[in-house]
This record gives sequence, structure tokens and C-alpha cells, in this order.
Amino acid sequence: MKRTLIGFGTAAAAAAIALSGLAAPASADEVEPASGPDVKITDVTLNGSGCKRGDTSIIMSNGNKAMDVIFSDFVVQAGSVAKDNGTTPWVPRANKNCQINLKLSYKSGWTFALTTVTARGFADLSKRATGKQITTYYFAGMPQTGEGTSNLDGPVSKTYAYSDEVKTPNWSECGKTRAFNMNARVQVDASKSAKDSTSEITLDSESVDVSTKFYLGWKNC
Repeated sequence: MKRTLIGFGTAAAAAAIALSGLAAPASADEVEPASGPDVKITDVTLNGSGCKRGDTSIIMSNGNKAMDVIFSDFVVQAGSVAKDNGTTPWVPRANKNCQINLKLSYKSGWTFALTTVTARGFADLSKRATGKQITTYYFAGMPQTGEGTSNLDGPVSKTYAYSDEVKTPNWSECGKTRAFNMNARVQVDASKSAKDSTSEITLDSESVDVSTKFYLGWKNC
């Protein structure tokens, strides 16, 4: 469940990356419901330089069959970087991360599994600059940690995206919630670029329509 692609999720208001039929069927004689149960996100903790309470949203969407992580202040800049104090120092390399822990709360009689992860970001890199985004994610009980990596080389100015489908979804114990952990890391290296250039990668939904989307399959148990 590890992909390396050039190519990050959708902001809540535009949560329409249309991926249909990605959840594994429950069984030959069991039809998965059109939507999951009522789900509440609880026990959220945020850590890291790329996020804090007030600038990060985590919501359920797609009839509770997806969980969106939306940042509003996650921008990593290197090179000639303007500061609030009016100076423009040279920053050869920069990185930020955001680690999120939470639980999903829902009524008994249901089981769920992670089926697909989609993500979208924006890179504006100068010539000879490089960037990387690594996102790892894990629901307790999954046999391994999922990982998506985007490697980018300047010059480039574009939206990049990836989609990671879980080939064998791992279903939760019936009626039991699972702890979830996600860690998004972004690195920008401008050490070899021109001294008057600026390079950045943004997961900031205020600037461009980006987020990370975790698709969930639900079935009665």
C-alpha cells in the first residue's frame, strides 16, 4: 500500500473527487449501504509546525463514507523568503509537518475499513529546486502503515495529486472504534536555485483547492 507518484484531497466545499466502487464488496450476498452510520470525530490532537487548532479542519463527507483533512496555513517556502518584519533572508531548505490523532465514534452494528486515500497539493518550484511530500496514515488494526510520496523537481508550477487504493481493506471489529494517525511532511530544498528565487509547496486550502481525503467502506455486522 505504498505508492510514489507525481501527483493531494479536496476542500470540504468541493469534495468531489469522484472515485466510485473503490470499497471492497462486503460479500456476494451482502450489499454495502449507500451511506455509513452517523459518525462523530472525537479525541482530536494536532502536533507539528504545519498545523494547529483553528487552522485545520477534519470533517466527514460523502454520506460519512469519507473523512477530509483540510489545512488553511500549511505552506513551506525556501529560497528568498519574505518575512513579516520586511527582511528577505535566504533559506536554503525548509520543512513542516502535521501529525493528527483521532477516533471515529458511531453506533454499534457497523464495521468499517479504509479503502482509498486521495490527496492534492500545489508546488511552485524554481529551477534546480526540489520538493517532497510524504504522508503516512494508519488505522489501528491495519497490518501496515500506508504511505503516499510525491517527489517534485523544479522548474514547475502546478497542482499535483495521488490516489492510493487499499487492495485488501482491513475491517474493524464489529461496533468498535479505531484510533487513527496521520502524519503529513513537506520538504523544500532551494539550496541550488538562483538567490533571487522563491520555491514553495502548499497544502493550504485558502490558496488552492487541496486537502487529504480518506475513503471508508461501511457495512452492517
